[in-house]
Amino acid sequence: MPKPDEAGLAARGGGAHAAVERVLLEFRPLVLRCARLAACYLPSEAWGELVAEAEFHLVCLVNDFDPERGVPLAAYLQLMLPQRTRNYIRGELRRRARECPMPDCLVEPGGGEGLHDATWGYRDVLVRVWLQQALAVLSPREREVVRCLCHGESIREIAASMGLSVSSAQRCKQRALAKLREQW
Repeated sequence: MPKPDEAGLAARGGGAHAAVERVLLEFRPLVLRCARLAACYLPSEAWGELVAEAEFHLVCLVNDFDPERGVPLAAYLQLMLPQRTRNYIRGELRRRARECPMPDCLVEPGGGEGLHDATWGYRDVLVRVWLQQALAVLSPREREVVRCLCHGESIREIAASMGLSVSSAQRCKQRALAKLREQW
């Protein structure tokens, strides 16, 4: 995306820096609202990034604004800034989804992802990230039990497939769930 034309902003009154500051201050509530709407899709540490991205898009939109069209600036920004912010979030979530595939322990041994296929939505990218972090604390046996549980197997079936007693499989399940609760 091209950088905002500071000369265009300056032509709207005052110096370029003063004009940008004025616009950012005037439309700060809109910027924060757009960032808040997008915040549910990204981790809390990304808040500053979301606000900065919304501010950047606000300045770009002000620079692209054409008063000749007869639309008030505030109405134009209220329509366009949420769209630009959503587009940024979509791209960011796509990037994170590529970096964070489905955890191996939930992927079917045959190669498919079973119940968890590639149609996961954008919100579920966060679930994938959380699953990877949470499952990392489990032992290999606990991860296998969780994978089997996710695919609908009973404790008896899990015990038989892993060569364990039912009580050992049950204890393994309880330890895994306790660890996952701590992570939650």
